[in-house]
Amino acid sequence: MNKGGFTLPGQTGYEELTLKLAKKWGADVIRDSDGTKLSDEILEAGYKIYSTICIVREHNEWARNNLDKLQQTFLCTPPILATEKNLEIFLMESFFSDQYSINDIPESLDYWQVYDRTTDTVLDSSTWKYDKNSGSVVIFEPVLWHNYTVSFIANRIWEEISMYNHTTNNWDTEHLMQIDPRYPENQEYLLGWMRNWCIENPDTDVVRFTSLFYNFVWIWGNDTRNRHKFVDWASYDSTVSVLALQEFEKEYGYKLTAEDFVNQGKMHATHMPPTKKKLDYMKFINDFVIRFGKQLIDITHEYGKQAYMFYDDNWVGSEPYNGRYHEFGFDGLIKCVFSGYEARM
Repeated sequence: MNKGGFTLPGQTGYEELTLKLAKKWGADVIRDSDGTKLSDEILEAGYKIYSTICIVREHNEWARNNLDKLQQTFLCTPPILATEKNLEIFLMESFFSDQYSINDIPESLDYWQVYDRTTDTVLDSSTWKYDKNSGSVVIFEPVLWHNYTVSFIANRIWEEISMYNHTTNNWDTEHLMQIDPRYPENQEYLLGWMRNWCIENPDTDVVRFTSLFYNFVWIWGNDTRNRHKFVDWASYDSTVSVLALQEFEKEYGYKLTAEDFVNQGKMHATHMPPTKKKLDYMKFINDFVIRFGKQLIDITHEYGKQAYMFYDDNWVGSEPYNGRYHEFGFDGLIKCVFSGYEARM
């Protein structure tokens, strides 16, 4: 056997080199890359064709018309010291405004929390008020010289991998948004999109799902010299939405709070032992990701294509933590292994 099990990236303009290397290295599949497209010369060269899709970030037109169904997360402001009678905390002051916007619908406000971090106690909602015009929370008569934080739900308006690629490569392209498939309207749209994609890409033999729905958490700040406020490659923070929180409460019989996620602003890094609430929430997300992910994979198989998962980026909720990974029906899995953490996964 002189070829097989090797996928080579290809790009329009490099056909001769691509095909030369494919033969030399024994590739059986040639793939596209983020932001690239394969030419007819490569498509017709006799190799299997492998196409990359990201199921949640290629739908800006739909997203613009459904801004209330974007993905969300909890954010916690840095501690602010109370020095006056009323303390005003501007929610987005330390966060990257291209990445987030405040989700201030009434159902979202039910989950916001204001904390006295000096005593680590939550304030009653009667002691503070949200000012929509200024994007701030005003705390009435705080204890002087105590630190206060506000935890709130934010819409994620720029998908993090698109954001990273855009800023790293100086792309002058439209910012991609990510839609949340938990919303039934988004589910119906994505199932139709998947069918159309399979029909419109008859040359594709292998569909590489760039994971599925929810990216690892990657919170950016407004300081360009210290852009990365928090990142964790297996965090569940980016799976949060008002609808998810409501459905969790119905299924598990108790309500999660902002503090269950932000954890005094320290978040819940992967190396920290999870609480029972965290384990319940992980199972809740995993159940949904398997349930809806399988529908997309079944459509892929229906059109005679293989479905591979790129175990990175939007992987959260698809990990084989509970022994159910086989239920997806994937034909293969691709992983970049560049650390001990990756190897353990």
